[in-house]
Amino acid sequence: MANKFWDYPLRKHHKLCDQIRPLINPLVDAFGISHFSYFFVTQEGHSACLSSHPAWLEHYLYHELFLYNPFLKAPELIPEGVFFTKSMRDSAYLETKKQAKTFGIEDSLILTSKKDGKLQGFSFGLNVDEKNYALLVNELPLLKRFCFEFQRKAEKSLQELASDPIDIRIFLGARFYRREEVKSHLGKEKRADFLAQLKVNAPLLSKREKECLFLYLSGETARSIADSLELSHRTVESYLESTKHKLNCYQKPDLLKKAQELQDYGLLLP
Repeated sequence: MANKFWDYPLRKHHKLCDQIRPLINPLVDAFGISHFSYFFVTQEGHSACLSSHPAWLEHYLYHELFLYNPFLKAPELIPEGVFFTKSMRDSAYLETKKQAKTFGIEDSLILTSKKDGKLQGFSFGLNVDEKNYALLVNELPLLKRFCFEFQRKAEKSLQELASDPIDIRIFLGARFYRREEVKSHLGKEKRADFLAQLKVNAPLLSKREKECLFLYLSGETARSIADSLELSHRTVESYLESTKHKLNCYQKPDLLKKAQELQDYGLLLP
């Protein structure tokens, strides 16, 4: 697609980036990060981003390097969590990282979260110093708090960003809905072997039961879960009821405690 397609989005981006730069600068002072970026993707394929490195973003868009970004997928395909780009080995993505280095950008720590069917990502650029990795990992609660405050204080700018998104499906087509693992979790076999050695028994929950329990743990009600999964209210209640019996948890606090345990073990992953 012609580069001119990106001229207007980039002009808008640079204006918004100037607005939020005072919020980003403390990250550089405290953590020495090389860049910060925020992005979102909706189930309908709407996406936009903000980057503290405009020159890199222009290169990234004009050369369509976003085609190899493993996070630009339907939100249901990307788990919430913490990711280090250093661990990603996809050949096309490695080429993107190689080009990023010419702009002084090394690896990144990426935090993902979901709300109302929208995936949000926060990327913190790392320098080559290994101490930088340890600092960010040790201060994850603080980084997550920063993300919360960033959204709150930049609310108007983020609303303007979201008001005129790009339909990423124009570029990705069916790939937008194709599951391609973001390799930051143990594979199923290694996870199963690890849990077996810990004598942790995985309950025999169906895919739908896991989905309902995951959303229930996230604070959703049976009715909102039904809306999210496009199921009837009674069907969701049935799944939750069968889950209670399988887990032998009949009170809400007990069920939530067990659900959190399963989540920590990675047993509610998609």
